[in-house]
Amino acid sequence: NQSINQVSLSFIVPVYNVEQYLCECLDSLIHQNIDKEIIVINDGSTDNSLAIAMEYFSRYPFITLINQHNKGLSAARNIGLKAARGRYVYFIDSDDYVVERHFDAIIDLADKYQVDVLNGLRRHFSEQDPEGYLRPPESPNLKKPNDWELIDGYTHFDRMLKRDWAPGIHYSIFRTKFLRQHHISFPEGLTAEDTPFTIDVYTANENVRVIEINREFYRYRQRANSITTTVNNSTLLKDIFSVCEILDKRVGGFNHRIKAMSDPELQAKYHKIRFNIIRVAAIMYGIAYRYQYLKFSPTLREQTKHYFAPQIVQFMQQYLPYKVDLDLLQNQE
Repeated sequence: NQSINQVSLSFIVPVYNVEQYLCECLDSLIHQNIDKEIIVINDGSTDNSLAIAMEYFSRYPFITLINQHNKGLSAARNIGLKAARGRYVYFIDSDDYVVERHFDAIIDLADKYQVDVLNGLRRHFSEQDPEGYLRPPESPNLKKPNDWELIDGYTHFDRMLKRDWAPGIHYSIFRTKFLRQHHISFPEGLTAEDTPFTIDVYTANENVRVIEINREFYRYRQRANSITTTVNNSTLLKDIFSVCEILDKRVGGFNHRIKAMSDPELQAKYHKIRFNIIRVAAIMYGIAYRYQYLKFSPTLREQTKHYFAPQIVQFMQQYLPYKVDLDLLQNQE
């Protein structure tokens, strides 16, 4: 690991075949008025992305360029995190861009309150819908632009879960020392890597400090040929099961913590979070169900049976907008 505190903010930008969007992404970062570094990780691009990255690298001394064979988004992010010298890190997808222009003030706020995570807002957009949709703050208390709130990690985590959870890191700035102290990184080989990373961040301990601010940070581009829209159903299903296993382990961890607690208020908070984890897991299982898991291999079919326990089906029947038939699964040959 590199020593930190050499710069205020490290932008970590994995790059894979985004020649059409890379300039817009990097241009949104290079003019940020803050002591910064931009770490570009070319993950085996086969288009002109590396040449574009090399040109920026040659022009700007605060850009670091790492070139590697294709290892996937998680591995590229992890490499960037290991190389980071900033007190805070911000993970940027190279087909997106940043609209915030005052990260110096944002980092000052994070420093003042010694937070581990600072969350802004992200806007989803596409070529067909350039205006897109600004996802509202998780906090119900942020009514006006630039309103902010200091909360603990469990409160933020529970709010996400209550809203059926759209796990993402694109609106979050993380304290580098916090991630390293708790050995938090992205699981490699999954397409749903943000989910376990997010769980680990907000449940690292009882004292995770989070600021939520009602301010747009990020523009998230939705495109037809992105990883999340081109991954085949079988791969997505396997990844959902992997993430669900992580959720199951977290539920077990919550059970252990609940039993060890003497504070009734904390016990109630843990029970609520545990319930919401199971509920969101049920929704994820439902997504797998919608991808017609019965078409897949016998191994996956058995794994699906294991996850469609009666209590999970009960949750699915309560929260999903379509009928779930356990008999169909159990009787399938």
